[in-house]
Amino acid sequence: MELKAKLQELKRRVKELAFKAELSAEEATELKAKMSEVEVLGAQLEAQEKASAEELAATTAAEAAQKAAVDSAVAEAVAEKDKELEALRKGRSPLAPGIGAPTSDSAGSGLPSITVSSPFDRMGTFDLALKYEILKAQGGQPSDKWYRALVERVGRVAREEDTLYIKNGQPVKVPALDWANLAPKNLDLSEVRGDKDETQDPVNSRGIKALHNVATKANELVYSTQATAGDEWVPTLMNAQLWRTVRMNAAVLGLFEQFDMPSQPYEYPEESTDPVFYKVAESTNEAQLVIDAGPYKDSKPGTAKTTFSAGKLGGISYWSEEQEEDGIIAAEPQFRDQYGIALAHDIDKVLLSGDETTGTSNIFDNAATNTTASNLIVDGLRHEPLVTTTADGRDGGALTIDDFGATQALMGTAGKFGVNPADLVWLLDPAVWHKAKLLGEVLTVDKFGSMATVISGQLGGLFGSPLVVSEDYGLTTTLGVIHTTGSNNTKGSFMCVNRRGIKIGWRRRPRIRVERLAFSDAVYIVASARFDIGFKEAGMVAMSYNLTV
Repeated sequence: MELKAKLQELKRRVKELAFKAELSAEEATELKAKMSEVEVLGAQLEAQEKASAEELAATTAAEAAQKAAVDSAVAEAVAEKDKELEALRKGRSPLAPGIGAPTSDSAGSGLPSITVSSPFDRMGTFDLALKYEILKAQGGQPSDKWYRALVERVGRVAREEDTLYIKNGQPVKVPALDWANLAPKNLDLSEVRGDKDETQDPVNSRGIKALHNVATKANELVYSTQATAGDEWVPTLMNAQLWRTVRMNAAVLGLFEQFDMPSQPYEYPEESTDPVFYKVAESTNEAQLVIDAGPYKDSKPGTAKTTFSAGKLGGISYWSEEQEEDGIIAAEPQFRDQYGIALAHDIDKVLLSGDETTGTSNIFDNAATNTTASNLIVDGLRHEPLVTTTADGRDGGALTIDDFGATQALMGTAGKFGVNPADLVWLLDPAVWHKAKLLGEVLTVDKFGSMATVISGQLGGLFGSPLVVSEDYGLTTTLGVIHTTGSNNTKGSFMCVNRRGIKIGWRRRPRIRVERLAFSDAVYIVASARFDIGFKEAGMVAMSYNLTV
């Protein structure tokens, strides 16, 4: 529009100059220039109008084509619905096999959905085809309903998809079965999948014959693991989500005070004997003002130390770069996570049953001569009553509530370290915990109130101290040791531990690293920890063992 207005203004100016009778040389030149400019602008305007007309024509044609496509799609959809209604009238529902045709849309209309059940709904696809063959072999004649159910069932299998999750967490749909390779050559899968718009009954002599071949083979049955007769039809798929190992929490380490060792070994200073107090007379003369001559009798507080010498715990695993590239599970984050959980549980196992003694007297690997087992790095909690101070352990026999009180009484002289419930924790193996929750004193409401185990299903504490159950606390022999032969470990045990008298020193906190070996195109993960457990004095751990579970 702007170009057109300019052209009109130029034409008006040209007319003004042309009407003059006489023109100066400058006006003549201006008139000639204006006329040339008018011609150029006129040509531009003509070209612009032509382009606009062509663009309008193209847009109109595109809109017409789009409308025609929409009209065609609508017509096809209407025709498809007409065919479905016609099929329903003839008893040939093309809908989901084994489910039937819904007579109302429960999501859209608010009316209840009505489905038609089939006597074949509870039969598997291969069972359906196999029983057809058996019936035919016996001289029977399967019904048309049987034919339709079999064809529709295979159609449903052909349309099934699985969801896989690739490394970045994105879901990907894949066919559940590779029908291009599995289906008999004379079976038209477009009929089974519903790709074709067929109005005739999909059950015909050719289709039924093909379905026979899906389920059977001459002279023998097909089963899922038979080579060339079933095994090839069972897809080997893998879910991208791992099924985690069922584990309890690693709960032992967190019970105790921990510190970092500034050296190896490290000596932790501690109190020893207390000062002695005496009866003191009143000072009455100057002679008593002299050191050692006064009414007070002196004594010296004792000093002691506990030496922490850290043992080293470690493990390593390797995998190829191809495993990382091709595996459905991302190897590095999975192994790092698994290493962390496993390391925590192994630390708990060492703290519970560690024994630095090698050979057949080891309390964790009894009757063996293993020199590299992780439990060899420290002397753990059970080592105290079983080896260091055997007077702190007792043979329990059949478990009763009295066993818990009797175990507390072993903690120090006259049980002095087992008096304050706030300082104590009970450590149990799972079998003893299950036995303890059935004790009459805690089982019923009249004995244990609202926390009765028959109601809560849990036993969280006894005598004011918490119960901690650890899967890393294993069954033992009658002597409280863990035998190399697992079948010899049939007895339970539990400990009462004074947490104030136990410390854990770290020379190296748990560490997990992943490194790459470029020269071998491989990756390794290595985990390690250096630590020790120290006991202030005897009596910090008491145990009952040889318990019938």
